[in-house]
Amino acid sequence: MKRFVMGALLVMGVVGSAGTAIAQDGGARGFYSELAKASGHRRTLACHFLRLDGELVSFHYALELADRYFLLKPTYSESLKELSPGHLLVYEVLRDCIQRGVNEFDFLGPDMPWKRDWTSNTRLHTWLFIFRDSTFGRALCRAKFRWMPAAQRVMQRWNR
Repeated sequence: MKRFVMGALLVMGVVGSAGTAIAQDGGARGFYSELAKASGHRRTLACHFLRLDGELVSFHYALELADRYFLLKPTYSESLKELSPGHLLVYEVLRDCIQRGVNEFDFLGPDMPWKRDWTSNTRLHTWLFIFRDSTFGRALCRAKFRWMPAAQRVMQRWNR
């Protein structure tokens, strides 16, 4: 396990069978690349890699601010999932954080079963959606909060 603080992250490694979610989405890739540049300049970017025989098997894209570690995007090789490379990297990063005096490791995001392997503490996870005040933005808002929920209710009734 190596810890790197970089000025810019230009390419996310291909880890899963179809690559990382970031690598697959141009908008997400741009966002995370810009975040990497900005946080790299502030020396808050923390990228951890776990390699097996030179091949990337797990990766953390994180921010470290003061004494807190924020795990933004973890990924691991699906071909090695039975060996739990993602959990192994969490273990190594936690060990490193403790040695360096980091007081908090935040998994971020919604509660998920794999996170419960490490902690029972949770925080409320809230989504914030912002839409442009335009015809298209209002249509997206309606689709997200009216049309899709209505379609899901219809599908649930139909599947009973």
